Amino acid sequence: MMIRPEDILVAPLSKHNNKSENEFPVKPARWRDYGGYVKVELRGPLNLLAHLTGADFANLQPERHADLIAVLRPEKIHVLSG
Repeated sequence: MMIRPEDILVAPLSKHNNKSENEFPVKPARWRDYGGYVKVELRGPLNLLAHLTGADFANLQPERHADLIAVLRPEKIHVLSG
């Protein structure tokens, strides 16, 4: 299974009230600003790597909102044969 890091939506858990099987509670483990995007390592039942815009990352305020939700849209999930 492959999910491109830029296709992972991340939001504060407190502001997200939809529940679906494509949503996972996560916590930011590490992040690094690369200028054009911020690479965020997310830890939870499913460990993920997300690429967010600087503005999206700033809106998360991860220092204050440690509880986040990662949303994986089904049309963005690719199954690779191997």
